[in-house]
Amino acid sequence: ITPFQDPKELKVSGRFGDFLIDLGDDTPDKWVAAVAAKHAPAGPAVDIGCGVGPMVRRMMMAGRSTVALDISVDTVVLCRAILNAKVTESFVPTHRRGCAATRVPFGPTAGKVLFAVADAANLPLMSGTIAWAHMGFLLDVLDTETLGKALVAAVDAVGRSGILTISTAYGQPGAMLPDRKSTR
Repeated sequence: ITPFQDPKELKVSGRFGDFLIDLGDDTPDKWVAAVAAKHAPAGPAVDIGCGVGPMVRRMMMAGRSTVALDISVDTVVLCRAILNAKVTESFVPTHRRGCAATRVPFGPTAGKVLFAVADAANLPLMSGTIAWAHMGFLLDVLDTETLGKALVAAVDAVGRSGILTISTAYGQPGAMLPDRKSTR
């Protein structure tokens, strides 16, 4: 599900389509965070591929100690600056391959957050120590082999009782990156 479209704009039908339309103006990403915050066991959260930190903020607002993790040093620095209100405007994704200058719609975020520069396929987390892990848009940017390793690492971090949530920037089921081969 893409967080960049209002659920009403998604051209889906049947029970799943009705479910998405019932979300109203809430974005699917916001909905995913609310469900995970409610159902994940007590404990820390990690946003794997944190970007500018919207999910990190949601995790912190849910009262979670949170790790904001990304492979890009620049991204982690920007995420920290946004969450600590050191910048008031940032470029954020608006759709596939697009971005726009956007005013940060909130002040400093209160809560415990650790910032880490790390590869999603080699997480610096102990097995089973994370209650809620989120992977935002990694399905869209990682090659198949690295993505497989990243998924295994995330599942290992959450262990048996945690929750793993995933969001993607693609709005069409089965959308593929140019370097991937479709089986259709």
